[in-house]
Amino acid sequence: MPLTDQDIRALVHLAIRCRPSGSPRWDDAGTFAAIAKVRHLALADVSLSVIRAADDAKAQTPGVIANLGAPNWQERGTRPQPLEPYDPTTACDICSLPVHRHTSLSGHDFVSAHDAARRRDVAPKPPLPRKRDIDPDPTPAAPEPTRHEKETRA
Repeated sequence: MPLTDQDIRALVHLAIRCRPSGSPRWDDAGTFAAIAKVRHLALADVSLSVIRAADDAKAQTPGVIANLGAPNWQERGTRPQPLEPYDPTTACDICSLPVHRHTSLSGHDFVSAHDAARRRDVAPKPPLPRKRDIDPDPTPAAPEPTRHEKETRA
């Protein structure tokens, strides 16, 4: 489905916001013109290309968007890293990070989830006290007399 003018304006805004700091700024009119040259292509393909081009600090102008041979039209080679399988023997009980990614910046010492679970089985955590155990007298204390009441009593 071809891009509408509203689609192009949204992509222009996105492209300008995606520019890395320190890279040359792109103007609205030039970015709109470059995207309009590829408006006949699918919205998803153009959107990905615009984001890749805008993220490229070396792209001096938005003209690379209209160049179908430019690198921004190819998928990037890097993929997100696969999730690490959860292993309770090497995972922290507090933050769930594996031991090799646990650093001093984590804010706490490493506690193996496996060892913590074993300790909980041997000596479970004590239950929290109930409200009745904390405050056995449910009647509220008498309110403090006001200044006026104190003066009238005296």
